[in-house]
Amino acid sequence: STGGTTGNKAAGIGATTATNDITNKIRSYISNSKVNQGQTNSGNVSLTTTSNSDILAIGIAASASVAVSGGNAGSLAAAVAFSENTINNTVESFIDSASVDNVGINSSTTETSSLELSATDTSRIHAFSGGIGFSLGSGSNSGAVSVGVSLAYNTINNNTSAYIDGSVVTSGSTIGLNATSDATILSAAFTGAVAVATSNGTSLSGAGTGNETRNTVTNKTKAYINNSADVDSTGAISLTATDSSDIETYSIGLSVGVAAGDNVAGAVSIGVSLAENTIKNTTQAYIDTANVDSSTGDISISANTTASTIYSNAIAVSLSAAFSKDTSVSMR
Repeated sequence: STGGTTGNKAAGIGATTATNDITNKIRSYISNSKVNQGQTNSGNVSLTTTSNSDILAIGIAASASVAVSGGNAGSLAAAVAFSENTINNTVESFIDSASVDNVGINSSTTETSSLELSATDTSRIHAFSGGIGFSLGSGSNSGAVSVGVSLAYNTINNNTSAYIDGSVVTSGSTIGLNATSDATILSAAFTGAVAVATSNGTSLSGAGTGNETRNTVTNKTKAYINNSADVDSTGAISLTATDSSDIETYSIGLSVGVAAGDNVAGAVSIGVSLAENTIKNTTQAYIDTANVDSSTGDISISANTTASTIYSNAIAVSLSAAFSKDTSVSMR
């Protein structure tokens, strides 16, 4: 805006918010039932549960303010971007309080029956947020303030399990319980703030940026047999739980303050970038309070974390400059 000789003030504010939540319960199960494949049927029993969740969030806020006057001039610009994203899934394959008899043999091929419980979750969050502000004040005495703020919070908290609980299970071949979790968070928060004040008297400018990104993965991945289950197999029995989690973050802020005045000029710029990342998973494979027997094969129990990686970059840059014929002060 522009004003006359008395003075002028201008203000601009921009804001954006993005909130996304995925909460699913996906299950394949046999519960309180009796399943019998029959002695002459070599068909397999397979319970497979798969979940794929993706969030893409983009939020950008921009603000510009210009005040020009023959008198005093003041300008304020502020831009704020907020993003919060959550994935909270339950993915299960299980046999609970049931009887499953799968000992059939194909008389022509002598092929025997197997039993497989598989639960797999893949979750992805890609979040990008940015706030950019520009402020200009020009008059006999002038002031300009510009602020950019970006906040990003991302959470993946899933429960993935394959289990046999309180059941009687018999297989003519192998028994396999497999639970797999794969989680990825990519988060980027960018801010920029520029404040310029010019006058033939006193000029003051201030620019500030603030970034905060918090990213958390707390998955529970389990493969187990428990609660007085009775499991018998001719072949091998395997319980496998596998987790892979990755967090990659970028938090970057740039603030610039410039003041030019004939008498007094002062410029201040501040930049703050914070990144907090946490991976705190539980990965378990176990047999507890159960009777498990393999007549000819191995019994293997395996819990693996194949890759837990955090890659974080937090950068804050602040620049300030003051120009005056008389007194000038610059701080950053």
